[in-house]
Amino acid sequence: PQYTQTITPNENYVYVHDCVFSYCSSSSNGGALNCGSSVYKLLVEQTTFISCSTSSSNGGGIYFYSQTNGESVLSKICAFNCSSKSYGMFAYIYTKNDIMCKNHVNDSSITHSQEKGSSSYAILRIENGNILYPSVNITSNECRCYSSMRCCPTISSTSDTCYISHSSIVNNTANGGHGCFGFNKAGSSI
Repeated sequence: PQYTQTITPNENYVYVHDCVFSYCSSSSNGGALNCGSSVYKLLVEQTTFISCSTSSSNGGGIYFYSQTNGESVLSKICAFNCSSKSYGMFAYIYTKNDIMCKNHVNDSSITHSQEKGSSSYAILRIENGNILYPSVNITSNECRCYSSMRCCPTISSTSDTCYISHSSIVNNTANGGHGCFGFNKAGSSI
């Protein structure tokens, strides 16, 4: 199915499969998908986001904020020309602060996100959980800071929880002078 308006699910378990979100826009969080604390698990796969945006807040394509129970997996996503005025020009994902909780983006491509204001930060803003990025292509994006991703991983005493592998991160621009990646917890590494 194709959607042109923001979806705000209230179910505990949300599964989005084989959809196209085009020109969805919101004045709050999540241009295409706005998942608040009532959503515990989010799985989005084989889905395309085209020119989705939020005019005032976080997550141009996807916003997911569930710090009590949250887990998220984005798989086989294609995102083109998404934007936000704040964090997560394509996605802002905030899960439970637990190494056992999934916070994955895999086999996905995010391209041509464009800066819309002086507070447009990070193409992907991913916070908490076990962060995993296998086979992700982040190309030709432009924002204020962290032109590919900003990770805020859960730090455990035995291991860090942000893994990036077999990915292509090319030709991204951070106009504010910050780098391509941002890690904001002491001790984090990739």
